Amino acid sequence: MNFEKLKSKVLSFVSSCYCNKTGAYSSTPELPVSLYATCYALLLKYYFSGSTSIDDLTADFIRGCQNESGLFIGPELTNYEPAPSATHDMEHIQLHLFITVLPVIELFNLECPHPLTFAERFIDPESLLMWLNQRDIASDPWLEGNNFLFALQILTHLKEKKHPGARTAQTLTFDWLNERTNPHHGLWGPDEDLRGAVYGGYHQLLAYFYEGKTLKHPHQIVDTCLSIQHFDGCFAKNTGGGACEDIDAIDPLVNISKRSNYKRSRIAASLSLAFDTILAQQNQDGGFPYDPNRAFSHMGIPITKNPPEQSNMFATWFRCHTLFVANEVVDYFPKVYVFNPTLSMGWHDTNLSFQKPRPATLKLTRLQLRALLFARKLAHSSRGLLKSLIRRIRKALIR
Repeated sequence: MNFEKLKSKVLSFVSSCYCNKTGAYSSTPELPVSLYATCYALLLKYYFSGSTSIDDLTADFIRGCQNESGLFIGPELTNYEPAPSATHDMEHIQLHLFITVLPVIELFNLECPHPLTFAERFIDPESLLMWLNQRDIASDPWLEGNNFLFALQILTHLKEKKHPGARTAQTLTFDWLNERTNPHHGLWGPDEDLRGAVYGGYHQLLAYFYEGKTLKHPHQIVDTCLSIQHFDGCFAKNTGGGACEDIDAIDPLVNISKRSNYKRSRIAASLSLAFDTILAQQNQDGGFPYDPNRAFSHMGIPITKNPPEQSNMFATWFRCHTLFVANEVVDYFPKVYVFNPTLSMGWHDTNLSFQKPRPATLKLTRLQLRALLFARKLAHSSRGLLKSLIRRIRKALIR
């Protein structure tokens, strides 16, 4: 596992997406610049170097995207309006973009022109509770998990800035979530939607880990995450993985493994398989695709669209972060990378000490896991063949 090779190739891809005229970055070298891509590029450069230097042109580009409410509207959103049927409406996208920009503002110490007046809705207890009660965890735990992180990341930022009412509002949000934890899978959402629970739960769990909150059902969370792993080591619905879906399972597994010895060897083997598959997906240009088997557009935004297998800035950022998080347990790379120091997607606590499985134990457990995942794959294929056979028999009888 060559860390320096990974670093060199990734930073080469990042450089290829830089625009000298604006100081901004694009999702791929062929696409227009975006605020999203600029933030992911800056975070990647920070992860590999630890440097918080930023050129004036790039800083001015970011500051120039802020509106009077405190939100940020990048060029990717200037002429974009989501369709009424879109999964992500404009409010969701604007909040998602804000929490992407926020760690960059904090990390690079950018003084922005406008206060965060939009965040008052999360500070006021009555408004916050109304907003929380509008969340539909049963229908879409993945989408709502993002929403919970929006609120918790904003409130945590304001709390750390000593904003009046932020601590109380943050506590209210944690209490609301604690009351709705599902004891069967340990996360949020209905019993039958394990993948949605994992893909959504990752987001609010970040805040739990960051603030040192006690999880009600950590062992169930581990079992749920492990249960959705494919034979190829990834955690998306289909094989090949996904830049979001894989970190959604890997981050809780690493964080809980650092805090508990429950299935620690099994978790390490799981992370080892995922690490190999993810690293192998790096393209020759140095970037990573979201999923080699699926076309991708970030939040449905048109100027971020790219075909399967093509590298993009979002996936490259998240894949590198995922590799570094998994490496906290498997130790394939030297720990010469860094994470976001404040709550965000990209944050991780490296200060926890824990007993890691010995290499020989990991190797044996990995072989056992391969056998288990292969058996699971065969069972799934057999069910599919049986269902197909039943359908054919029914059709024949109807005739």
